[in-house]
Amino acid sequence: IAELTCDYSKQLFFLFFEFSDHRSGYWEKMVVGVNEIKVELRESRNAKIQSTTFKPSDNWSASQGLNQFITSHLQRAVKGEDFVTTFLLPAHLSTVKMLVTGLSSDGVLAQLEIKVKNPILRLFAPRIELVYELQSQRLLTYFANSNIYTASGDKQTVFIDYDYPVMTAATTPSLLPRKGP
Repeated sequence: IAELTCDYSKQLFFLFFEFSDHRSGYWEKMVVGVNEIKVELRESRNAKIQSTTFKPSDNWSASQGLNQFITSHLQRAVKGEDFVTTFLLPAHLSTVKMLVTGLSSDGVLAQLEIKVKNPILRLFAPRIELVYELQSQRLLTYFANSNIYTASGDKQTVFIDYDYPVMTAATTPSLLPRKGP
C-alpha cells in the first residue's frame, strides 16, 4: 500500500526520508543538508510538487526521528519532566511544537503522551500514546492516527504493537566465529 525509506546517517532527529502511498500517488520527501531541510510534497499522482526549506535548530524532529528524539530524553520523561520538540510536518509544509509528557512508569515500562503544545490547536489534533521499555529504550506500543489513509481517504486510528526478535547466536550467524584464515 505504502513505502517508507529512511536514512539516519546524517542526523538522527530529522533524517532523510521518502514516503509514498502507491494507491493515491501521495508522496513526500525530506532531504537533510548541512544547515537546512528541504521538504517536497505531491498530494496526488497528478498534482504539482510543492517544496519548502527549513533551517532547523535544537530540539527539532521529523518522521521516524521523533522516536530517536524521545529515546534521547526518555529518562527526563520518566522523572516527570516535560519536553518540547519542533516537529516538521511534511504533509503541511510546516512545523508544530509538540509536548512530550511522561504519564507513568513502573521502572520497567514508561507510558508517554505526545500532543500539540498550543492548547487551541490541540482541540483539532489527536494525541499520540506510546509505551517504551526503559532498559532497551525500545518502543513497544503506538496508539494514534496513521499517516496511511483508507481507500476512501479517511483517517485511520491504529494500535501498533512492536515485536522485537530475540537475538541469539543461532539468529545472528554473522556474529559466529569464522573458521579458517
